[in-house]
Amino acid sequence: ADKSPGTARKYAERLAHFAGWLVTYDGAQLDKLTLAAYRRALVAEGKAASTINGHLVAVRAVIREAADMGLMDDRTAERAAAVKGVKEHGERAGNGLEQDEAQALLDAPDKKTVRGKRDRAILALLLFCGLRRQELASLTIGDLQMREGHHVIADMLGKGGRVRTIKLPVAVWRAVDAWLTASDRNREPAALLFVAMRRGDRLAQGASLTAQAIYKLVNEYGAAIGRPELAPHDLRRTMAKLART
Repeated sequence: ADKSPGTARKYAERLAHFAGWLVTYDGAQLDKLTLAAYRRALVAEGKAASTINGHLVAVRAVIREAADMGLMDDRTAERAAAVKGVKEHGERAGNGLEQDEAQALLDAPDKKTVRGKRDRAILALLLFCGLRRQELASLTIGDLQMREGHHVIADMLGKGGRVRTIKLPVAVWRAVDAWLTASDRNREPAALLFVAMRRGDRLAQGASLTAQAIYKLVNEYGAAIGRPELAPHDLRRTMAKLART
């Protein structure tokens, strides 16, 4: 999904802060040591944990973009992006993401790999369609339909036996379609939408993606953006939270 003007403005402000700090730092390159030093500097400034993590999210996004453009090697970028945020105390746990954090979460999977395309589609459906992880694990290709000119998840049977049809935002459909295209599967209606992956970026033929695997996936990408406590239900909260803003 494209960044909103508000999100882009926040990114610009945070990157300007980082650039201002960087000219005072002795490090020779943008790497893990530099990002860790920046985190310590933010802590020393007395900034709140959520603010620190927001700054780190913006810098990680630049690092990943630089690697995608071939401006830095993948290993250096991976190590730098692995620098964790600071732990947040109080009421933050169990709440949804801020808009820039949601964007960073979507940007976290490696879009050059089949696995990354799968994971981006999963995160997009959780963030923007409010699916529960068991609902996501049970989705079939046939559940994706066109109705009144829109891509939807049709007639989903949810908690309490409630049936609902969910309209897919354009960016979410594009993420799902990118996964289906990259995975090169026959689009059999009864086939599960998401499957497990093996090493070497290969599909695990016949192996479903469990609800627990989805929980672990969200948790791992959450850690990558400084939110190691992140769980699928937090993404449902995020959808409701962003709908109110």
